[in-house]
Amino acid sequence: MNIRLTLCFTALASLIILGAGCQKAPVVNPDTTTIMVSTEDANKYCNGADLDSKGYRKTITQEKTIELAAANLTQAELIKTIVLAATTGNCRSALQELNFEMRDGTIHIPPIEGWAGVSIAMCSCRPQVEMNLLYSFGVREVIWD
Repeated sequence: MNIRLTLCFTALASLIILGAGCQKAPVVNPDTTTIMVSTEDANKYCNGADLDSKGYRKTITQEKTIELAAANLTQAELIKTIVLAATTGNCRSALQELNFEMRDGTIHIPPIEGWAGVSIAMCSCRPQVEMNLLYSFGVREVIWD
């Protein structure tokens, strides 16, 4: 009787241990995520007289927690959510219309149509997008196609 009880307990413990290893890993879809924001006004670095994108990039050091509007976002939806949360103005409007794609650790951003003042907007836009995608996803590179 003791041997039978020991065998049953061992079998049950083995099933529990092995079964735990066979579960699908849950998809991580937190209710919040963290983005990086600048500690300074973009206009100080990116205006009609100055286009100091590198200088502005150095100011994107502050973490900000944002709430995700939907659960179970796809990777593309999460990328877009982070990009839109990290950007403002004309940059945000232009990026809102695009679909981002991640391939082999690289995020590809489709071409953006030009408008008057696009250089000024992109001066702060590129660092905002790149810093956040590199920070949030650990991607190797962001390519503006």
